[in-house]
Amino acid sequence: MSGQTQSEQRRERPDPAGAGLNYAAIERALRAFQADIDRINAVLGSHLEPVEDGVIANMIDGYRLIEAWLAEGLDPFSPGHSESLLDLNALVLCGPDPAARAAHQGHLAATRERFYSQQGGGGIGTLVEWYKRNRGQEVWSLAAGLFLEIIHQPQLFVEGNHRTGVLLINYLLLRDGRAPFVLTPDNALPFFTLAAGAGHQRPVRLALLLGGGPRADLAHFLADHARDCERFRRQ
Repeated sequence: MSGQTQSEQRRERPDPAGAGLNYAAIERALRAFQADIDRINAVLGSHLEPVEDGVIANMIDGYRLIEAWLAEGLDPFSPGHSESLLDLNALVLCGPDPAARAAHQGHLAATRERFYSQQGGGGIGTLVEWYKRNRGQEVWSLAAGLFLEIIHQPQLFVEGNHRTGVLLINYLLLRDGRAPFVLTPDNALPFFTLAAGAGHQRPVRLALLLGGGPRADLAHFLADHARDCERFRRQ
């Protein structure tokens, strides 16, 4: 495949589930977000990392992986499947190439240690217990709450929490028959504004019981942008 970009090579892979995601539209949206990152940073007053081509390719592979989970009936939050979450995070950070993962072996080992051993409100045990308590919630609230549980301090992974969290939002949305959520120049600024406002501490439980707070705000945001995201399904 000489002369092809890494992204072009990946697009030639068949969809594992044939679930109907429009990968060309997803890539166009992510590239538009990539081109708009300086404006978004200027408005946010923060410094989101540059979105390199490899990040886009890894995210697209991440969408393919969650489609594969759905085709297999795999629930990454069920007993015995937590390694799937680690694999998704490794895919986001390193891509699928075994050589790239070997080069980051130390980082992946540190992530595994944090994932399984973290105390004080973080780690996979805390996340799974949260999921068990909340899985009966409406999908918008479940997806928003799961994302916030991942990015709140202490975060679940060493790096890539936002990207992995976005993909897990999509696992829940696709499982519920909804369109995927994809970052675009139109939705990225409000999304990261909500994430920045909620990402430094775990939510106040009273606010959650009353139906308010960061989780409700993000749930409303996801629901409000669902119609625009229909274009990311294959017609």
